Amino acid sequence: MPRREFLGWDRPALAAVAERLVEEASETSSEGLASLDAWLVVTPTARAGRRLVELLLEAAQRRGRALLPPETATPGALGARLLIPERRMASPTERAVAWRAAVSSAPAETLAALGGETAVAPPLGPGELASLASALHEEIARAGCGFADARAHVPPEETRRWSALEQLEHAYRAALDRARRIDPALAEGGAETTTIDRPVALVGVVELPPVLRALLARLGDRVTAWIHAPEAHAAGFDELGCLVAAYWQRHDPAIPAERVTVVGDPADQADAVADAIAATGGAYRPEQITLGAADPELAAPLLHRLRAQGLTVRAATGPALEGSAPAVLLRAAADYLEEGRFEELAALLRQPDLARALPGPGSRDPAEALDAWHAERLPTAARPEAAPPDLAPALEALESWLAPLRGPEAPRGAWAGPVLELLERVYGERTLETGRDEGDRALAEALAAIRDAAAEAAAVPEALADAERVSGAEAIRLILEPLAGGRLPPSPEEEALELLGWLELPLDDAPVLVAAGIQEGVVPQTAPGPGAAGLLPEPVRRGLGLADNASRLARDAYSLSAACAGRRRVAIVAGRRNADGDPLLPSRLLLGRDPATVAERVEGNLAPRARGSDRLLARAPTRADGAFARWPPPPPETGPIERLPVTAFAAYIACPYRFYLRHVLGLEPLADDRRELDAAQIGSLVHDLLGAFGRSEVADSADPEAIEAWLSAGLDARFRAFGRDRPPAVGVQREQLRWRLRSFAAWQAARREAGWRIEHVELPVDAAPLVVDGEAVTAAGRPFAVRGRIDRVDVHEATGQRLILDYKTAERDLGPRDTHHRGREPDAPKDWTDLQLPLYRHLAAHAGLDRVEDLGYIVLPAGEIPDGRHDRLAGWDASALAAADARAAEVVAAIAAGIFYPPADAVAFDDFAELCGSAQFTAMAEVPSEPEEEA
Repeated sequence: MPRREFLGWDRPALAAVAERLVEEASETSSEGLASLDAWLVVTPTARAGRRLVELLLEAAQRRGRALLPPETATPGALGARLLIPERRMASPTERAVAWRAAVSSAPAETLAALGGETAVAPPLGPGELASLASALHEEIARAGCGFADARAHVPPEETRRWSALEQLEHAYRAALDRARRIDPALAEGGAETTTIDRPVALVGVVELPPVLRALLARLGDRVTAWIHAPEAHAAGFDELGCLVAAYWQRHDPAIPAERVTVVGDPADQADAVADAIAATGGAYRPEQITLGAADPELAAPLLHRLRAQGLTVRAATGPALEGSAPAVLLRAAADYLEEGRFEELAALLRQPDLARALPGPGSRDPAEALDAWHAERLPTAARPEAAPPDLAPALEALESWLAPLRGPEAPRGAWAGPVLELLERVYGERTLETGRDEGDRALAEALAAIRDAAAEAAAVPEALADAERVSGAEAIRLILEPLAGGRLPPSPEEEALELLGWLELPLDDAPVLVAAGIQEGVVPQTAPGPGAAGLLPEPVRRGLGLADNASRLARDAYSLSAACAGRRRVAIVAGRRNADGDPLLPSRLLLGRDPATVAERVEGNLAPRARGSDRLLARAPTRADGAFARWPPPPPETGPIERLPVTAFAAYIACPYRFYLRHVLGLEPLADDRRELDAAQIGSLVHDLLGAFGRSEVADSADPEAIEAWLSAGLDARFRAFGRDRPPAVGVQREQLRWRLRSFAAWQAARREAGWRIEHVELPVDAAPLVVDGEAVTAAGRPFAVRGRIDRVDVHEATGQRLILDYKTAERDLGPRDTHHRGREPDAPKDWTDLQLPLYRHLAAHAGLDRVEDLGYIVLPAGEIPDGRHDRLAGWDASALAAADARAAEVVAAIAAGIFYPPADAVAFDDFAELCGSAQFTAMAEVPSEPEEEA
């Protein structure tokens, strides 16, 4: 009969266990020694096991004794520590191969039956079916059951599906038998094992599947259950220290209302957590504060926001192994090998480690050169022979590195060598400072894990390997498959707050607890939905003895009570909305049981509260003008800006910070995911075509058919440059532009007939002085100039009047007054939001053009123009233009003073949304028709 020991809630459980174990070991060990090496100590999480060993060492040192520490394990590894199987335990890779072999050899009617009454949509491939069956089998095996046992509990309409699963299970076991292997889950409940007789301590373990309970029963009184609870709750635990569900389902954690803060979205929860930490007043060291994220989806926002607030925080579990740089690189390589499209090539070359290892094209890295190729040609196929010359060396090297992975299908183990050779190409020349550099340490750990996974794949017995033949791309994914769910060791930073998961909180021994994400559906957790677990509804789980919603409610009621008990300070944060803005329900465990208390707390949950971010900003450092510095300010010394393109003024007016990024730092967006020409590309193409038209012999024609024919031929010539593998949408865009140009040709012919002649096209003006009220505008004591290129200047042959015109290919028919200022009449400088057309006057004056009567657009919108007129003139009077000049002078003065703050919350067509942390704003505004010139 196992022994139960209650630890109470007045002190941390692990510390109490450490003292008791060392005390008992000291009484039975030789002088000066505390021997626990025969013990197997089981803790709910690996982190708790590591912490217990640390506390055991400290307890032994206080007694002046040397410690022989125990072996530690989690429940998932308990069977492997206590059993000696007659056959070798199958590795994760071997089990995966056996399941895939079972699926591959199954009759078509068996696979069809796996869809149940409603066929799976979309149909699952063999690999996906194998993964689904494997996960389902592993879940059921915890109860010591197989698919045949589960079939007895499912409703009649599901029996056909479970009969098919049972057939797969027989084939799976047969495959393992041929290879002389045994599934560890089956070994734990089977007769083909011998149990090791050793003392076992269950520390804070409140859940065990039936198969492990039966295993521990073989050890009898060699098992001690150390229970983290007062003995007053003895009725809530069975002989192994596991929870009695009915007892804890009725238990009220009784969390005081003042410990609970309910805010808005995940960002607000992160800010409220920072508030709770700040409220401690610095009285606790980082290791004395426990951070908890009950909802795993809250972990990333918490880490991001808390680090942004200047806190040093890390995830206690370490980063995901499958998210490491080598794993991501290999998955990108597999996608490229399998698909061979441009987008997969772009994703692969986007991996920094690969880009550094490949031969560079001059001053640009391969990813940058690839972006330029895509921006110019929009290729869909990754054809190295069609790549630009500056990308050829990198692509040639990449193709040679990937060539060994392009062979015919083979057993997955045969691909282990080529996979490791690819990593050797990328990382072989790097020297890793694992002892000093955290990034190098994590990289070395990831490479070692992939090496071990590849070695495991290579070691699959022939009896299994011969049943599975895969491509190089699929082999990469299969080698990486065992890494899913694995974690790299956490950063060894000192003085860092650790972010823990929900199940780690009860045994953590810090005196301060701040836990976020306590929501219904998370605490208490409800049954998972899709995937393998989704095939096990609540009645089936109860019938098999697996965890269900009732047992999860009991576990979480206990965990919340244990996590909060014995702490000096507790702060619990809940939210009203998730990251998508969907409402969240308050956890029933925070509402109490008394009806009046429930009503009061529900009302409090619904009451409006200040956003956590507002509270934080209220105490955040501010600039002299009171604006909050939400992003790092630019350096004060940027060098004098003595001239700007006329298009840049609108950028500054819209957002000084984004102006700084583009026109001072020279940042510009490049994308490799477009499937059609964007607005800027269409604008550039049309400008180029109409510029060539203005210089051609047809420019002086009044024949609409001749103009249309010339423009149509020019359009075809420009689209031929995109090659044969252009996206289909590009062909549609060509025909849409042809329709626009047909309408333009008719208008242009009529305009020439009316006496207007094209005088200049694409007239460049490099440095025109900016003159306001007769005086030159200066910046840093030097004359300031504007520059640009005037699309078109028309002159009337009879009157000599000139018009300055700008081509606009916006989707809508917008005139200058729609795009340049607020309101109808711009009487004040602040009314102006764009200064491009007014500043053309200064370019024209510098170019010697007089008698400029008006400014305007030649519009080529997507829709039909009702009046057939493509010219849209501004008609600004002298006072309006003077206000525009004054606005330009204000912008020059602000730039000269280095004022690039505050940034705008959002702008139309935001190229820097990711850098600025703002969502893309898509208000109805003019689509830019041409890329801005560089400052």
